[in-house]
Amino acid sequence: MNKKLVADVSASASLICPFSFWLGFGLSHMPSLPQLNLSPLHWLGVEALAVVLAIVAALLRSRIWPASLAASLAMLLFTMYVVGS
Repeated sequence: MNKKLVADVSASASLICPFSFWLGFGLSHMPSLPQLNLSPLHWLGVEALAVVLAIVAALLRSRIWPASLAASLAMLLFTMYVVGS
């Protein structure tokens, strides 16, 4: 498997995880649409997975690793703040 392909896929996947959080948040406020009913600890696991994927992308030298690492770390800290309060 190509190292660059794995790096780009993991960086993109780490950007999709925070997007899924905001998608789930938006859907939870619209009762007529499908819901993403995950517990706060599940969301914390999703954001931790995003950080791991961003670290893999950084180690494999993806082009977008700084953006994916920054977004995933910010969302992990935000999710930890929400779960803790």
